[in-house]
Amino acid sequence: YHIAYNNISHKLTRLLDNVLQVNETNFGYTLYEIRNSCLNYNIYRTGTEYKYHSDSSAYASTDMKLTCLLNISTEPYEGGDFHLKYGDEDKPINFPVGSLFVFKPYIFHRVKPITKGIRRTLTLWMYGPRWQ
Repeated sequence: YHIAYNNISHKLTRLLDNVLQVNETNFGYTLYEIRNSCLNYNIYRTGTEYKYHSDSSAYASTDMKLTCLLNISTEPYEGGDFHLKYGDEDKPINFPVGSLFVFKPYIFHRVKPITKGIRRTLTLWMYGPRWQ
């Protein structure tokens, strides 16, 4: 599902502050202000997964700089482990309920199958000028 950022921006001030701090501390990217962006509301039910993929900009004039995941699950679930792929290494990431994970969007990532319960996340992408 897609959620317009402008419709819930008043509830995401703390999230955005954390994302900007993570960027400043760990990445140092030039980021554009969020305007008419959409967030993905992801619902993973038993048996669902998200296979390896990377994220990228659909716009010729900008590049996606960061993928920001917030685990907003409201009930316990099993499975649904989040993984990053570094070359041949499949690295599981600790991503408990309530946590924020920010990473470079071009790194391949996946969600392993849910075995019990429902996993819910919000995804926000941060954009900036084209890579030079």
